[in-house]
Amino acid sequence: MMPLRVDILSLSIGGEVAQPFEQDVIAIGAFHAFKKGILTVQSAGNRGNTRSAVSSVAPWVLSVGATSTDRHIMDQVLLRNHQTLVGFSINRFETSKHMLPLVYGKGRTFTCSEEEAMSCYPGCLNSPIVKGKIVVCDDFNGKAEAFSAGAFGVLTPIRREVSMVTDQPWTGLDFQNFQTLILYLNSTRFPQAKFLKSKEIRNTSAPLVAPYSSRGPNIIAPSILKPDIVAPGAEILAAYPSQHSSPFYINSGTSMSCPHVSGASAYVKALYTNWSPAALKSALMTTATAMSPSENPEAEFAYGSGLLNPVKATNPGLIYDASEEDYLLFLCQSGYKKDLMVLISGNISYICQKEEEGSSIDVNYPAMQAMVAAEKPYNVTFKRLVTNVGVAGTTTTYTVKVATTKSMEVKVMPNLLTFEAVKEIKSFEVNVVGKGLSSSSQLSGSLLWFDGVHQVRTSIVIYTH
Repeated sequence: MMPLRVDILSLSIGGEVAQPFEQDVIAIGAFHAFKKGILTVQSAGNRGNTRSAVSSVAPWVLSVGATSTDRHIMDQVLLRNHQTLVGFSINRFETSKHMLPLVYGKGRTFTCSEEEAMSCYPGCLNSPIVKGKIVVCDDFNGKAEAFSAGAFGVLTPIRREVSMVTDQPWTGLDFQNFQTLILYLNSTRFPQAKFLKSKEIRNTSAPLVAPYSSRGPNIIAPSILKPDIVAPGAEILAAYPSQHSSPFYINSGTSMSCPHVSGASAYVKALYTNWSPAALKSALMTTATAMSPSENPEAEFAYGSGLLNPVKATNPGLIYDASEEDYLLFLCQSGYKKDLMVLISGNISYICQKEEEGSSIDVNYPAMQAMVAAEKPYNVTFKRLVTNVGVAGTTTTYTVKVATTKSMEVKVMPNLLTFEAVKEIKSFEVNVVGKGLSSSSQLSGSLLWFDGVHQVRTSIVIYTH
């Protein structure tokens, strides 16, 4: 059999909602890839900050959310009254040198209702009235009808606040700017406007988790934190199919952040060719840059372990490794029966043993998460193994540091780990105790193993349904 010659699978695709593993074709394929030593990196999804929107949920997959970048491209529309509207588009068209008449879809129809015309529904706009003008539509999808009717340009509300490349004069406006536009239309008999050229500005608030990036918690595997990590995903320059006027495109989404993490994974794999997919995943997660829960209200459910840091990932110090057997045990402890486990893993020989102890929270994952009952005291213990991948020939001692809130108490046993050889494995336990959480709440913390050089950070999340 020919070797696959593949180390990383980068999948900028996913479903609308999380599926049970036996129904998730990507999770099934990724498990088989894992068995071949291949890490699957997948987009977390673009369903926004709805709770449990993340669709990539398998522990053997590296799930990637998206953040903003420090560059934002904006478009401007100048009104005749000298007001300037700021829009979300990246124009590649010739901007008009002169003001053009501005018309509202409302009232520009002989065949549709006023509401349909306002939204520029298909077949509703009267072409002689709108031809050569800038048309305002209440619906984002109305731009196709406006251009079909002969409009020079179109202004619509924006679906999400990210700039999109356009081959025609169009700008999407947020709520405030669109309302300013409507007020202007209603204030003058002869409204006019013109498009200005797109320009780049510095986004000083970055990096923040993008509003469209899917959030957790994980509805299929409550003990697995998802997304795992975040990376730049807003207004990313990328190659694009040739049906567009340019071979490059600027796009936004977790489909753009996923390749960043795939590339970093390949970079680390090139340095450590014998590392398993789980080892690569651990290196990326435990070295990620911590993000602020005050600026990202969903905290770990938004950013997972944090922001990708490719340079630090090349020297993680310790890793949480896992094998096929570890994930089979995880499926057993999650209640999966043999027929479904065979469907997911392809392994027909593994049998869940009744005497197997522990729970699914004990899978050797680079994050610690548990769902607990609302309004009740909780006492959760996580068990983990870490492997030394530091400098050979040296004795290294790691000390643990815990960061948490007053609402939960975290104890790590032991609080020192001493390694005398590379590939040496040590175990530890983390006990988390608290008085109780209200429904749909979460508490966040982290532990940091530190040897003076390496900082191995692991997120801790306790939450309620």
